Amino acid sequence: MRFLSKTNIDFISKQKITGFLSIALIVAGIASLIMKGGPLLSIDFTGGTVAQVKFEKPVELGQLRETLSDYGFKGAEIVEFGSPDEILIKTQFSGSSSEISEKLTLALGNSFTLRRVESVGPKIGKELQTDALKAIGLALLLILIYITFRFDRYYALGSVMALIHDVLITLGVFSLLDYEINLSIIAAFLTIVGYSLNDTIVVFDRIRENIPKFMKKTLNDVVNI
Repeated sequence: MRFLSKTNIDFISKQKITGFLSIALIVAGIASLIMKGGPLLSIDFTGGTVAQVKFEKPVELGQLRETLSDYGFKGAEIVEFGSPDEILIKTQFSGSSSEISEKLTLALGNSFTLRRVESVGPKIGKELQTDALKAIGLALLLILIYITFRFDRYYALGSVMALIHDVLITLGVFSLLDYEINLSIIAAFLTIVGYSLNDTIVVFDRIRENIPKFMKKTLNDVVNI
């Protein structure tokens, strides 16, 4: 079964539209990042604590936020987690599970069950942030070297620009939608880099094969084949 009767699509003729959309997304994303002081980082990189708490009955989030603030959890982010009686608490306060449990008990009494506690110290968070940037930077460098040997420096430059384009758009969309960047998202970014590279290599390989075969055609026509 063929879903497309015409596979020879003139992609190059749409380059102004796609180029405009790409530039618009990148500019909007960069503007959002600048206005917000960078991406929204999770406690994986900033340090802090995430506690999942289940109450005996639904609680009022505003009142809960005030109560926690009085006991050292100032600026805590509090959201419902699946149901009104289950709450996710994110705070910059970091400590051991027992310390977190004791402070929550002082603040809330015994009307809750502590389902989960994840705590990351500021120093470890900073190290994870540095390691994540190094991982992405090293991946781009190795890709540049690989493409240079596989094709030539012009193809290498194009492939790295394509990778940066994909990562910038994704990062910009995350910033526009106020999504947190955590370790799982870094893994997703590296996956995007991998898929983008695979797609780029396939396209470049086909173009390189077709250029000698269709010497009389323009480069735009060869790219569209």
